[in-house]
Amino acid sequence: MRRKSNTRAFRSSPDWCHLCGLPIPQEIASPRHPLFGTVDHTIPLSRGGPDVLSNRAPAHRFCNEQKGARLVHPEEFALELRSSVVPLLEAFGYPISRKLQSRALARYPQLAYLGPGTAPRAGPPSSPEMGG
Repeated sequence: MRRKSNTRAFRSSPDWCHLCGLPIPQEIASPRHPLFGTVDHTIPLSRGGPDVLSNRAPAHRFCNEQKGARLVHPEEFALELRSSVVPLLEAFGYPISRKLQSRALARYPQLAYLGPGTAPRAGPPSSPEMGG
């Protein structure tokens, strides 16, 4: 059962890592390779995230390990990963242009990290004086 649902998580967007937004090479067979496709729990199970299909997304092994059990800001984390993932992809034979990198930033849903029914905050956190 678990294997089937993990397969469905990959079918939704099998070619792109939801953490860095860059391609996941389908021809990598070794699960130890840093670009191997894994299933990431967007909200980690250790942080109370549900073990459901909507909380799973494809990710490179390297990106998934770097994230660990943290909750991350999608764009900032993608930029952190970029300096490590781009050289790996280029060494594997995937040309990564600046255009592809800029499109990769917009590839994944931003609200998945915040949980259902929430929106990203703009500006500083609310304070009691401001009614929040």
